[in-house]
Amino acid sequence: MRLLYQNNTTFNWRVYSNHSDWGIDCNHICWFGNKLIIIYKEKHSHYLVKIENFNVDILFIGLITHICITEENVIYIKQKDNKGILQRIYVNIYQTSVNSVPEKYIEKMPDVHLENFEEFRLD
Repeated sequence: MRLLYQNNTTFNWRVYSNHSDWGIDCNHICWFGNKLIIIYKEKHSHYLVKIENFNVDILFIGLITHICITEENVIYIKQKDNKGILQRIYVNIYQTSVNSVPEKYIEKMPDVHLENFEEFRLD
């Protein structure tokens, strides 16, 4: 992947995969302020990656079954065999944090509506 910034600086990144011979499918790519968020799938797993200031951080590895991205730039991920726990990835201009949240708490949050990942599209 090659990114060209406004000041004509180029950033090259080779997508991480345990199975590079299998290839990848890029599911979603979008900007959250100054952070580029990429969700892609290789043979066995989905990866959620953040690129910011020429640094690449893998924020999630697993099989995504459901997802929600709120207006506050919080990404909720339900993965296969989640055992009632969701991953919450908070992305804003100042920080990024990843933590686990019991699924029963999500039911009490009116702005969180998990969608089937296979049908999910960013607006």
